[in-house]
Amino acid sequence: MVYSLKSLQQHYTFLIAMKQVSCAGLPLQALPADVKALYEHSASSYNVGWSHGKEALHSGVKDIYKGSFYANPLQDTYDVDAATAQRHKSYYTPNIWPHQHLPQLESSFKDLGSLIVAVGLKLAGHCSKYVQQQLVKATGKPLLRQQQEHLNFADQLRVSSCHKARLLHYFPVDVAHRHGITDEDWCGWHLDHGALTGLTAAMYMKSGKEIPCPDSNAGLYICNRAGDVVQAAIPAGHIAYQMGQVMAIQSGGLLRATPHYVRATVTGEPGVSRNTFAVFMQPSTSLHLVAPEGSKAIRSLLSLDSGHWSPNMTFGEFAERTMHGYYDVKSAARDILQQKDVAPAAVQVAAEAASRAFDKRLELLVTHE
Repeated sequence: MVYSLKSLQQHYTFLIAMKQVSCAGLPLQALPADVKALYEHSASSYNVGWSHGKEALHSGVKDIYKGSFYANPLQDTYDVDAATAQRHKSYYTPNIWPHQHLPQLESSFKDLGSLIVAVGLKLAGHCSKYVQQQLVKATGKPLLRQQQEHLNFADQLRVSSCHKARLLHYFPVDVAHRHGITDEDWCGWHLDHGALTGLTAAMYMKSGKEIPCPDSNAGLYICNRAGDVVQAAIPAGHIAYQMGQVMAIQSGGLLRATPHYVRATVTGEPGVSRNTFAVFMQPSTSLHLVAPEGSKAIRSLLSLDSGHWSPNMTFGEFAERTMHGYYDVKSAARDILQQKDVAPAAVQVAAEAASRAFDKRLELLVTHE
């Protein structure tokens, strides 16, 4: 889903904020390693501050072509009890801002992140209306009050302290690697585990200057409901939203999590980086993820996107299981392979040892009937 900012003032404000946060973050990746280490936070699974080469979206391979800076765009600290903060460090660790080295980053980051959340809440409200209407059609019964509360996605996100924004810098793919590159070298196939992910248009840079993307095939790709892998180009001045696994679970599969990956530049001039900004809108860790009662046809869709979820699990528990896979190489590989055993026939998850590829990675291909 792509939202356009209608008024000239909104459009201007968004473009300025996007440019400011991207430019403010560019010097971050160029800082010396010992300086960037000051802004790392391993206890939060690197979900606060700087992160590079920590994730494992493929078997045996660390994600070295993407650097990230994480922060909550709405608040710096949290009013939760000590036990909750200790258990869910990824969400309740205070923000770490590089004030000494990049004093301008915080304000730009928060301005853009807050705008994306505000628009996302409007979209979440429309999602709730759609799901409620479809469930009534499927069951032939009006929804009970408790069911309506479980399906009030906007209110669940509005009161949450768990939103996380991510400033992304995709490093240039080196010349030698470009000859053996795979489609997924900037980011492999995966699902976001939250509710909604807001995305800005990408900025391509070379030698500190913004340039047009030199490879028309580079960028974000998604797998749509028809099973087609399509390029998802986001126009300038627009915000795109992807569905996450939480939406799929809470809607009983009526809303589908979006499989996606990012393709690196292969043709054109070398030395080109990609910069973008993502906001992961997520419910509170205490929220129980409840799949609605409905027809068998609706419930059968749920298993397609539910991942590590089990009935009555809280979002915090679900996130723990999911994030563990991203930061543990062996776990990530095991999760991919185990999906063969639990996925229904409607989902085909092909995971094979890519012996023909230079790095023998596992290639995850998700298709839908």
